[in-house]
Amino acid sequence: MRVTLLFYIISLSALFGYSQSQKIRLFSENIPCESNVALSLTYDFERKMIREVELPEMWFFPAENSNEKNAAVLIIPGGGYGGLSYEREGNQVASWLNSLGVSAFVLIHRLPSPAFGACQSTVPLTDAKRAIELIRENADSWKIDSSRVGVMGFSAGGHLAATLSTKYLNINDASESTVKKYYARPDFTILIYPVITMLLPETHYGSRKNLLGENPSDEEVMLFSNENHVTPNTPPTLLVHASDDKAVVVENSVTYFSALQANGVPSAMHIWEKGGHGFGMQGGEGAIKSWPVVTEDWLIQREIIRK
Repeated sequence: MRVTLLFYIISLSALFGYSQSQKIRLFSENIPCESNVALSLTYDFERKMIREVELPEMWFFPAENSNEKNAAVLIIPGGGYGGLSYEREGNQVASWLNSLGVSAFVLIHRLPSPAFGACQSTVPLTDAKRAIELIRENADSWKIDSSRVGVMGFSAGGHLAATLSTKYLNINDASESTVKKYYARPDFTILIYPVITMLLPETHYGSRKNLLGENPSDEEVMLFSNENHVTPNTPPTLLVHASDDKAVVVENSVTYFSALQANGVPSAMHIWEKGGHGFGMQGGEGAIKSWPVVTEDWLIQREIIRK
């Protein structure tokens, strides 16, 4: 369903019904790797998914505590790199983070497509890096502590969050300062049933196909298999998964956790016996429903939020 401009504006009240929010464009002009095919923001309201993104943006949900600077989290919804689950893995998560005193940003990034040519696999990362940089650039006016800016990703959004956490360096401009080179590095990472690898058979094939195409080269596969790119500078990380996940097998989290441990990165992993995939904030069966509590405890332990 393509949304007219008027209907899109009216619909924002439903999208942002959780707290006072605003849309923030990631690029005011000169968007890197613009599509050579006309796109428009396309909503699937029945499934609460965004299917196409022309102009990348983020939806800002500020924490209500106005007396001090807050931690902030960039939320990256899943959807197999073919859509963005903006409700279950976006707005609802932002509302929960607000309840912890954390400001939240839901990333609406461009989805990889042959329309981007050689940039197909890199436009999501370009948008995610810009989002973190933009949060830090506006930290004072948005009342955010620029040393407590993290990323949280679900499923394919977890892959993008892990890619950002391992490929945050701005290395194209040799004149950039050391600070600027690390400006897109998250201070912490939270990965919920994440896609990590592009290697068969552990990868989520739909995410791999959408990101890399039908027949990616071995170099592309290895470049976007994030377990191969962990370093001691990778941000502290929390992983959440269910061992009965049939869509994104738990080996994705296990492999990444092993790489984090091998590199001395502070990290924790919680694997539940049952829970399946895509449980978001409200789904799942049994004990896995406690994952938000576990995550809150981890944020307190890391001194990102106060108890």
